[in-house]
Amino acid sequence: MKYIFLLFIFAFMFSCSDGIDKNIDDNVNEDKWLVDETYIKEGAPFAFIDNPSFKKVNEIENVSDDDLVIMFNYKGRVKVFPYVYLNYSEVVNDKIDDLEYIASYCPQTKSGICFNKVIGGKSLNMFASGFLFKDNLVLTSQEEDVFWSQMLLTGIKGGQKYMEINDLFSIETTWKTIKDYFPMAQVYYHNLLSRGEVNKYNSVKKAKSTKFFGIVNGGIENSVEVFPYSSFSKLKLNKLIVNGRQTIVIGDESKNIFTSFYEPTGENLELDTSFPLVLKDNKGNRWNIFGEAIEGPKKGTKLASPSFFHAELWAWNFFYKNNVTMHN
Repeated sequence: MKYIFLLFIFAFMFSCSDGIDKNIDDNVNEDKWLVDETYIKEGAPFAFIDNPSFKKVNEIENVSDDDLVIMFNYKGRVKVFPYVYLNYSEVVNDKIDDLEYIASYCPQTKSGICFNKVIGGKSLNMFASGFLFKDNLVLTSQEEDVFWSQMLLTGIKGGQKYMEINDLFSIETTWKTIKDYFPMAQVYYHNLLSRGEVNKYNSVKKAKSTKFFGIVNGGIENSVEVFPYSSFSKLKLNKLIVNGRQTIVIGDESKNIFTSFYEPTGENLELDTSFPLVLKDNKGNRWNIFGEAIEGPKKGTKLASPSFFHAELWAWNFFYKNNVTMHN
């Protein structure tokens, strides 16, 4: 992992505890890790990035077709974060209209996730702490001495008011899919990095054999449903129960697109093959890849989703141990 040193001294003093205690009261020692310290690795903090720069899709030069990106959509505005650029700081603070959020990427576990920046009623400026938990990114903030595990989707040290961090719906795909289907997107770039420089970082290309799409079932209580790329060799829809709710999984290996939605009670959604439309019903409703109804009586509404993202298979197993359910 390439550590980017900031220009200020950043020192932490920690004592540690075994495992996560979800019933901690407000008198908890905020200097304690809420996870097993033996899985914590220490490093230098990364650069803090806010006010990021964006270009149009046709203005981006240093991204290859098979480079992976994370795509975020809010109020019809699509923003794309290529991992070759996001890898530089691992965390980027951004805002779309009234929504403050971050895009994050861990090059070890190869997991890209977006989060809401407002936690405990406070907007927090976040960056990669340099710490790893189970070889996965640990985020922290400028305002509070709080630390969050990216893949656990929760805080692992600090004030209880700020433990709950909300992941936001985002999609990992390839740069080619962005060019082909989302040409009006805004694309994050870092003007200090040339293609030669970004190639120094860990691989950010499509890796069919090692990365798996996972849906978190029940939060940090260690259960996840994972799907290999090969199970979606062409556009396909699966249904299963996640968090006690009927859940749809949509994947298409050729476009490197995977997503998941809760199926509304009483509905029987079917696959729509007019990508980026992916779902339809018998009442004239059609939904796009973001879960937005763009035609029919439900136009303007959006499907709810479970927490999902991609990660290396070893990472899913490391975090969830014996509670990884593999789907073919």
